[in-house]
Amino acid sequence: MPLFIGKGLDDSGGGSTSGVLDSMEICVHSVVKVINMSLGGAGSSTSVQTFLTQLENDRTDVFIVAAAGNVGDASYSFLALYDSPLVMSITAVDMNGERASFSQYNDQVDIIAPGVGVKSTVTMNS
Repeated sequence: MPLFIGKGLDDSGGGSTSGVLDSMEICVHSVVKVINMSLGGAGSSTSVQTFLTQLENDRTDVFIVAAAGNVGDASYSFLALYDSPLVMSITAVDMNGERASFSQYNDQVDIIAPGVGVKSTVTMNS
């Protein structure tokens, strides 16, 4: 399966809900099967909920993996806060299986995975 990169935030990691939603829509229209989003923020968006509901109603073949959050508490964070069968909330653990200090923990977490010291496609110093 080819890799498709959609960008919903700016280079410093900032952005808007509409920018993230636009990126998700581009991915879906590009027939992406899995969307992975590691971002956070408080609050939900009616437009994102409407988008997710429409994907569900259309039986769109897409799955969204979303970070539970990146502030290390039990609060609910965007995008993982949506109660949708299309969204999986994931939290990070370190190499000892301990929850990463920055990772959210709450009742919406579906799965845990390594998230500290993981190799990335992000280049440094360039």
